[in-house]
Amino acid sequence: MRIAIDLITITGKNAGLQSYAKQLVEGIAKVDKKNEYILLINSRAKKLFTINQPNFKNIFIHTPKRFIGIWEQIYFPFIQFLKEVDLLHSPVSAVPIVAPCKTVLTIHDLTFKIYPKTMQWWDRFYWNFFITQGVKRVERIITDSISTKKDLIKYYNIQKNKVSVIPLCCSSQYYMSSNEFFLNEIKQKYNINKPYILFVGTLEPRKNISILLKAFNIAKQKGKLKHSLVIVGRKGWLFDDIFQIVKNLRMENDVIFTGFVPDEDLPSLYHGSDLFVYPSIYEGFGLPPLEAMACGTPVIASNSSSLPEVVGDAGILIDPKDVNAFASVIVRVLNKEELKIEFAKKGKLWAQRFTTEKMAYQTIKVYKKIIEAG
Repeated sequence: MRIAIDLITITGKNAGLQSYAKQLVEGIAKVDKKNEYILLINSRAKKLFTINQPNFKNIFIHTPKRFIGIWEQIYFPFIQFLKEVDLLHSPVSAVPIVAPCKTVLTIHDLTFKIYPKTMQWWDRFYWNFFITQGVKRVERIITDSISTKKDLIKYYNIQKNKVSVIPLCCSSQYYMSSNEFFLNEIKQKYNINKPYILFVGTLEPRKNISILLKAFNIAKQKGKLKHSLVIVGRKGWLFDDIFQIVKNLRMENDVIFTGFVPDEDLPSLYHGSDLFVYPSIYEGFGLPPLEAMACGTPVIASNSSSLPEVVGDAGILIDPKDVNAFASVIVRVLNKEELKIEFAKKGKLWAQRFTTEKMAYQTIKVYKKIIEAG
């Protein structure tokens, strides 16, 4: 098999999509030394995706800084070598409307359909237009969860057998024991000097950070907590309300915004936290709760969309609109050491089900099935 994998839209600060793409290509490289893979890599992300292996070819592509997804739709028809590959996989962007080979498309979520107001208009347009076109043309669609598969069938009337569910995984670094010296260095780097509750995700409406802030404020008062709330993630869309809530509740000294954090710092931030809280309204998968569980950190998450699939019974699931329930459970977990230990152990065991190798094998199986179908 000769497979091209499109990574062009990843530039180095794409959060969950970047993590997925990195685990996918590294996993495939680990389990498949036979088939040929061509990686289409944005020149700004050379260090992220370069695979030095005989059956891998890395092609670096210079792109404009903005609207890369639309730019590549124009660029793709002129890539001559695509005529020589058996299949093109688009794991983080829409498949090209004009493609001279068979195609596989990974759709992570349908935010643009279900919660359109939580996205910027150009992102909404891009995904709505090109995904609508893509689902008609591709040979196979991959989703991260059963929840997203059901959404696809509902909104696009797709046949069930056209969609394969392949859950995500987190890097092996999350399963390793924490280094106390490095952990202290990370805390100093991000000015964390108290026990803390952690959230990881882009600052945008869909992540429901406003509920988290209000729940944290209630928990601080009722539970007399000495914790800080550490919010890790870059600014996304409509984030001003988040900072206004912090100001209104006078929590400037209790809430730490780290901004974007490089991958190598994240495991220590998870390991160092007493509790991870993820109240997101909608997720196609929701990788941060899985990363937290892999690190042995107790998880509280919302019970919406795919999160019950990710967390299972290894964490505590709550209605994303119920601020008082979040506050109550935060206090209960932090004040009961045996509860923290119980969910830390359960989470670590549960996270071991999601491996890079498993994701890679399942993806290669999809490639093989499509190519052999002729």
